[in-house]
Amino acid sequence: MAKTRTIPTLERSDVLLVGDWVVDAYWYLADAQSDTSFHVGREHYRRLKPSPGLHDADEIIDLCGAGHVARSLIHLHHTDELHGKVWAVGNWDSDDEEILYHLFHSPLECGATRPGFGLGWKLCNAKRDPALELIRIGPDRETSRIFRLYRRQGAKTEQLCRIDSEEPLVIGTDDVDQLSKLLPPSEQIGSIIVVDLMKGVVTPRLVSMLSTRYPAARWFIRSKDRKQTCFRDLESPPSNVDLVVRGHEVVVQDNPLDTWVDRGGMRLTRAAWEVLSSEEFKVAHSLVILTEQQDVLARFAQSHYVIAQSTTILGGVRTQVGWPTAFFARLAALGHERASRGGSIVDFTRADIEAALNYAPSMSGELRGQGPNVATMPKLTHAFILGAEVPWKEEAAAWNAATLEDPYGIIRGGEWRLDVWRGSTDLPGYVCCVDEKRNIIRTIGSLMRRFQGGSRRDKALSILLMADPGSGKTTLVNALGKAMKLRVIQRNLAQMLARDELLDTFDSISTAQAQGWNDVLVFIDEINMDIGGTSAYGSFLAPLEEGTYVRKGQTYEIKPCVWIFVGTPAAVGAGKYEDFATRMAYHQSIDYRSLVQNCGQRNDMKERIKREAKLEQIYIGASLIHHCHPGVEWVKLEILHRFYLHEPLENPARRIRRQVEQIRNVRNGRIALDSWTYDDAASWADKDPNGDRDVRLIF
Repeated sequence: MAKTRTIPTLERSDVLLVGDWVVDAYWYLADAQSDTSFHVGREHYRRLKPSPGLHDADEIIDLCGAGHVARSLIHLHHTDELHGKVWAVGNWDSDDEEILYHLFHSPLECGATRPGFGLGWKLCNAKRDPALELIRIGPDRETSRIFRLYRRQGAKTEQLCRIDSEEPLVIGTDDVDQLSKLLPPSEQIGSIIVVDLMKGVVTPRLVSMLSTRYPAARWFIRSKDRKQTCFRDLESPPSNVDLVVRGHEVVVQDNPLDTWVDRGGMRLTRAAWEVLSSEEFKVAHSLVILTEQQDVLARFAQSHYVIAQSTTILGGVRTQVGWPTAFFARLAALGHERASRGGSIVDFTRADIEAALNYAPSMSGELRGQGPNVATMPKLTHAFILGAEVPWKEEAAAWNAATLEDPYGIIRGGEWRLDVWRGSTDLPGYVCCVDEKRNIIRTIGSLMRRFQGGSRRDKALSILLMADPGSGKTTLVNALGKAMKLRVIQRNLAQMLARDELLDTFDSISTAQAQGWNDVLVFIDEINMDIGGTSAYGSFLAPLEEGTYVRKGQTYEIKPCVWIFVGTPAAVGAGKYEDFATRMAYHQSIDYRSLVQNCGQRNDMKERIKREAKLEQIYIGASLIHHCHPGVEWVKLEILHRFYLHEPLENPARRIRRQVEQIRNVRNGRIALDSWTYDDAASWADKDPNGDRDVRLIF
């Protein structure tokens, strides 16, 4: 059962919206070709001509942040899904206030969303909506604007760049005191909705004032501040925070590979479990994560969670930008309506997530008209699979057993099971349980994401990874390429006899790029090996730093791309290697020996890394069983114990593979003790007391 709370019944329940207001300008461009134009810079574009169709206009002005939430709330007000007035607090240029009101109007009747070429607006004559009251806080300064430039080529639209135009904002004590004189009385506000884009409006002083002035109000928060500084640092933070929503632009910092849902089974990944369990979220009763894949992960008051897995990404550049805000606005409105009725309330439910998912697409794309002066969108649908509500305590207990508490990762109940899939959710296809290694993968993911998202790639992204043989370097790089949707070109220097073969590698890269392979990952294995008796480090400097290489006197181009070099520490010499490593954007050792050495005298860290490395061995062995013996569902615990006994310093992954490959006489989907044929009789002296227990493998 969801946790139930009681709030006072309010005579009138208005909404107080507080946050950063931003006006977006969408420019749609096409390539320009002219023999008479000069001083065009790196690229030459032209704005597309306006046309009768609204989403074919060359420029569209739209509300973002708190303004977008306000427009959604007003739309819900006019469709009788939100009762009460919306009081909207933010900062903008006072001269722009009238235009902001008009941006709530239907573009079929008002020209506020489409300025003319003279930067003038053809505003309508409609009166201000009585359901909306704008209240400015802070100094009179330039309205924050974001220019989003998109390039159209046929049916394809890609973002070229984003330009932010804003002045620094400091909200002082006097500003907060002045605002308090303009706000409605305590009994009038039922809910406070916060949209914090970290542009200066939302401050601890403001939150403290609102919390004191409106003690009975419910709070609904969407913030880019991962640590909830404005709430956590207060002596008396609001106790009625019903909802915190995190957009993908925030949570991607915790999980740059965007692996939140195990897409094969509608299951939470380890990253999702950790974020939904983190201290940062304990300010709220219900928590929601919105991912880049437009999945939704919601945890309700520590009691249940639900996953909505998107099956199609909503199209349209404005839809992708706006749907998280519209989703949040709908959830907040549902919470406000429930709270305004007074008495007992129940936290958010699966039905609320479904309602917000169905609503968001129609308030996050191209503006249309619906009734007099109400701006809305055409009816769109978001294709998704909505899972059932799952008890949160059960999931938390399973993850604790799988990663922290049980040495084998086994979830022990009536039926013992090993959820093999839990070992590789950070990076599908690569088992990783050691925290230090997980952090390295996240760092690499962040670098690759930043490189791929950059509009101007002036220099290659170069990464150097060192590890002992058998540490899984090749598996890691290939998994990264697949996760980031990069085409991998792999070469091993140990297999090259002459330097011409290295030039052949450069030819392959250049040719692939010329054929349209824009996203290439070059994987160079055994970088520390000599070719023809000399070091190869220097041969890569020109392709990496200048984007060129020379063959027979001719210079050829290699466009900036991702390069990952891997090598073995034992084969590394000083001098040229050290110089090469300093030129890398990132270099790190990822083998067990190096990770332990980095602990220094911290024996507690060494013990933890060893425990996590042994757990990795269990998941690697179980994954190999699935690969080598498809259909196996049950295994004796003693078989898993065989994997656990290996010494991590020996990098036993290859040995574990040989052990699994030699398993024989698999019957009825079960591996029994007599199926083990690998010759390691000495290790049988160290048996697990529960070794004869059956363990179910879940993939």
